[in-house]
Amino acid sequence: MQNEDSYEWWNMLKMFWKYGMSTVRTQRLVKDTVKKFLKMYEAPIFPFMSVGKAALDAGLSASSKHSGQLLEENGIYAPFSSEVIQAATRVNYAQNLAQIHGLEAMVSLAADGAMHDRNEILLNTHVTDVSLSGQTGQYQLKSIFSIGNGQESSTSTKTRTFDTIILAGPLQYSNITFEPTLAFPPPRIPYVTLYVTLFTSPYRLSPSRFGLQHSEDFPTTILTTLPPDGGPPPSFFSLSTLRTVTYPHTHPARKEYLYKLFSPAPPFIEDIIGMLKVPDDIRTPSATNGFVITWQYDKKWHSYPYLPPQVSFDSPRLDENGGLWYTSGIEPFISTMETSSLMGKNVAQLIVDRWLAGQPTLRSSSKQ
Repeated sequence: MQNEDSYEWWNMLKMFWKYGMSTVRTQRLVKDTVKKFLKMYEAPIFPFMSVGKAALDAGLSASSKHSGQLLEENGIYAPFSSEVIQAATRVNYAQNLAQIHGLEAMVSLAADGAMHDRNEILLNTHVTDVSLSGQTGQYQLKSIFSIGNGQESSTSTKTRTFDTIILAGPLQYSNITFEPTLAFPPPRIPYVTLYVTLFTSPYRLSPSRFGLQHSEDFPTTILTTLPPDGGPPPSFFSLSTLRTVTYPHTHPARKEYLYKLFSPAPPFIEDIIGMLKVPDDIRTPSATNGFVITWQYDKKWHSYPYLPPQVSFDSPRLDENGGLWYTSGIEPFISTMETSSLMGKNVAQLIVDRWLAGQPTLRSSSKQ
C-alpha cells in the first residue's frame, strides 16, 4: 500500500525492499519505451502510413510480444509483475498480463493515472451516411441532429459536402453507411465490455473487508490482481474514493462519499454494500434501500480493444483517392486518448502532404 502523505523516497524504499530490482528495471523499461514511442513522431519516421512499420523503425517490438516474455527478457519477475504491473493493466485496460501485449503493459505504467477515466463526448449530431460524388470527387455527409430540449425536441437531417473526411472513432460502432464501400475497410476487432458504477454513500469503505485494521490507513484507490493459487478472479478491477459530496435530502445536509467501481460485469448491490463499513443493525433490505447507497449510476461501454501481441495494424487510409481517413487503427497498438490524438496529428500531416504534392484530394476552391 502506497501512502500519498509519505515521502516519495520512503514509498520507493518500501517497494524496493519487497520487490527488489524489478522496480528499478521496470522504471528503466518504461522510460525506454516512451523514448522509442516519441521517435514515431519525429523525422524521418513521421508522418507514417503504416503503424506497424513505424513501430518497427522506432524499435517498438514490444507490441509483438506477450507481456510475460517482455518482462522476463528485462529481468522483471513475480511477485512484482503479478501484484503491481497486472494491477495496472487491469485498471487501465480491464485485461490481465496473459492477455495483453508488452507495449500496452508499459503504457499502463507510464500513464500516471491518465487513462483511468475515458471521457465520453456526446454531440447532438449523428452521422449516418457518407457517399462519394462521381462528378466532383467529393464526399457527401448525411447527418441527423437534434433541435431543442426535452419533450419539445425534434430531429432534422442535413447533408454537407467535404473534400476530406476523418473518422475519429472505431468504425464498427459508428453505424455509418459508406457508398461506395470502403476500399480498405478495417477489420472488426473485439473490444472489452467494461461496467463503470458511480455511487454515493454516507459510509466509508470497510478496512476489514480488504484485510486492513485501521480506517486512517485506508487507501483512496484499491486495485486488484489474480490470486496466486489460481482461484476465482476478483469481481472488480478497481474501486476508488473520488471525493466527498453533500447529500441535500437530509436536514441538515450530510457529507457523503462518491465512489467509482470498474468491473467486468454489473455489480450486485449486496456486493457493494459488503465493501462498506455499515452497522449490522441496518443491513436489512428495507433499511439499505436508498439509505446505504443513496445514488447510483451505471455505464456499460466498449472501453478499449483486447490487446494481444500482433505485428500488423490498420491503415489510416480508407479509400483509393485519399479522401477518407481513419485514426482508430492505432487502438490495437496503443489505446489511449493521447495516442489517438497523436494519430490525428499523423493523419492531418499525411493529408497536408498530399495537398502540397498536388494530389487530387482538395479542390482549388477549398484551399483558401
